[in-house]
Amino acid sequence: LRDRSVFDCNATLIGDDMLLTNSHCFDYADTKGALIPAQKICDEGAVIIFASNSTKGREQVSCLKVLKKSSLEPKVLNSDYMVLQLSRKL
Repeated sequence: LRDRSVFDCNATLIGDDMLLTNSHCFDYADTKGALIPAQKICDEGAVIIFASNSTKGREQVSCLKVLKKSSLEPKVLNSDYMVLQLSRKL
């Protein structure tokens, strides 16, 4: 990521190792304004953090693979979703 900052996005587990979130959560540009592919962001160590709840403590897991990602082309009406495979089962 550009500055290795933390960004907040909502997400839902849809399998033991699959996550559904918004595709705009992984849309970052490099210093020249070129879009960085979501898979490259995963490959460079993107981490998903789940807050603790009543049954589990805080969980941290890496992104392994982008399984599906909607396009966010300007002026095109479409969905904003992305399915990620996580590096391990939760």
